[in-house]
Amino acid sequence: MRVLYISAVELDIEGGPKTHVVELVKNWHEQNHEILLLTPKFSNTRLKLPCRISHYPFAGYSFFRWMMTSAFLFVALIWHLYRFKPTVVYERQMVFNFMVSLACKVFRTPLFVEVNGSVEDLSQTGSNELAIKVHELSEKLEFSSVAGVTCTSQRLKRKLLEHHPILAHKIAFIPNGANLSLFRPMDKYDCRRRMKFEPNSRYIGYVGTFSHLHHPEQAIESLHKVKKVREDVMLVMVGEGPLKKKCEQMVIDYNLDKNVIFTGSLKYEDVAIAINCFDIGLILASRLRLEREGIVAFKLWEFLACGCPTIAQYKDQRDYEKFCSFMKMVHIDDKSGLSNGIIELLEDSDKSFQLADNALHFMKRNISWKKSAVLSHNFINKMIKPTKDFI
Repeated sequence: MRVLYISAVELDIEGGPKTHVVELVKNWHEQNHEILLLTPKFSNTRLKLPCRISHYPFAGYSFFRWMMTSAFLFVALIWHLYRFKPTVVYERQMVFNFMVSLACKVFRTPLFVEVNGSVEDLSQTGSNELAIKVHELSEKLEFSSVAGVTCTSQRLKRKLLEHHPILAHKIAFIPNGANLSLFRPMDKYDCRRRMKFEPNSRYIGYVGTFSHLHHPEQAIESLHKVKKVREDVMLVMVGEGPLKKKCEQMVIDYNLDKNVIFTGSLKYEDVAIAINCFDIGLILASRLRLEREGIVAFKLWEFLACGCPTIAQYKDQRDYEKFCSFMKMVHIDDKSGLSNGIIELLEDSDKSFQLADNALHFMKRNISWKKSAVLSHNFINKMIKPTKDFI
């Protein structure tokens, strides 16, 4: 299979979007697919990808700058459709771009779109009405001609079908994976030494974007309550984002500056070391995200793969039933649930160990990037087989 993979992800920025692109490309390559990655320019010389790479100019995130980027992408896409002659175009979509579907129509190339969000995300980030309207129009145009759509959440799939019934026979749920050779249990005290953490404290950890989708300030509020019971608890917060300054101010207001460590963004390899420092990991979410997607936090699998006892918020009872055997589940409406859960797992080492052990067994059986790549390929193959014969 020849895949022209279009990404709007800036690969110099650590995080879930970058990891998804890199891991899918690597695993498709291992399955002997030929890939051309069309992406904004990046400077990370350590990022060795086993595929051809071409860049298009990325102008920025404001509405008019994004329109400029879309125009640049359209020109680059036309060129590569003509020269590379891909079997399919695969687009990792953060914001919809109708120019991609237009170019694929011209060259009669099947387009597959991986959906990671919705118009609700734009409204939450303060995007203006014009940007939202253009997004809605682009989404409608792209879905009218797309060969297939994938998403990493069953709930997001159902929501897309509510708004776009045309997708009924061409949408698939493909879960995120985890790099199990990197994210694995390691010696806790060696990892704390490498991270320069005090070895004998108890550590709660959050890894992710400081954004409205996760509400990381919940971790600080919970630590404030836990500190009244446990004096030896530290909170480690890994990542960057628009809510980081708010979190830093909360630490000052609660007089927790000696108990909270902000590491900033870490290299992909170092995230595994940080997670192995934690006694408890936190998977946080906003009500909107839980209603729209359920529990799909990107770092969830990596916490579990490291054998880290994990607490996650949920809203739907189905999520509770799915995850309760290997995570401590806390309802989003339970205001003391996170702090009570932290105290429970800190004081009940047998329960913490059992959850972590169950999680490791679940991960080995069900989750990997290799499996995600195979599922993606099988779906693409199924959708285009009536018109194109390939293996």
